Amino acid sequence: MLRSLSSRFRTREEEVARPHYLDTNSLAIPDLAIHALRMELSRTQGFAVAALAAANRLPPDEASVEHETSALQALAPRHRQLRAPAERRQPAARPRRDAGA
Repeated sequence: MLRSLSSRFRTREEEVARPHYLDTNSLAIPDLAIHALRMELSRTQGFAVAALAAANRLPPDEASVEHETSALQALAPRHRQLRAPAERRQPAARPRRDAGA
């Protein structure tokens, strides 16, 4: 019973850390995946800006800094887990060398 209840209820930090725009369905279509990634990065940028703004307040708002820092730290491992399928991955582009250079 405890397991089923804990899966239904999440803390605010867990909900904030969960990717809102990235999912396995969007990874199937490259255009949607790129758009979802841009939206998620914009959301992450918002966390970073809020954390910096809170850190620059005089006196610092420790609760706000801690909240935004924990949200950013919780996001990092989840983004590393999301990977494109192997057939969609491409090696990094290498710069071309001109014959005249």
